[in-house]
Amino acid sequence: MRPVTRILYSLSRPHSGPSRAERGQKRWQPAKGLRGISRGGAPWLVGIEAEVKDARFPEGWAFFNFGQAAALRDAAGPLSGEAVARCVDCHTKHTAVERTFVQFYPTLLEVAREKGTLKPGF
Repeated sequence: MRPVTRILYSLSRPHSGPSRAERGQKRWQPAKGLRGISRGGAPWLVGIEAEVKDARFPEGWAFFNFGQAAALRDAAGPLSGEAVARCVDCHTKHTAVERTFVQFYPTLLEVAREKGTLKPGF
């Protein structure tokens, strides 16, 4: 069995729920381009994305988008074209280890330091 790394991202809004104005709407719409890690307060789920490291994918990685919280899909194919280009660009430029944001997770960051896998500058 070959090793596969799966990283699941829950995209969240950095407060406990929709604003008063948003509560009056039938369906809450997240801010355009909202991505990443919640930075304070209880998160409000926006969507689910995944990053998979596996030799069967070109360049060894694939990104998946399972949709917004109100309409999550059970399955999703790898992103391609411009959608994946933005993912690869950000995950190449701004991650501490390979294409992963371990710098936001103290335990993983410490393990990366111990293993010597941090990119220069981290």
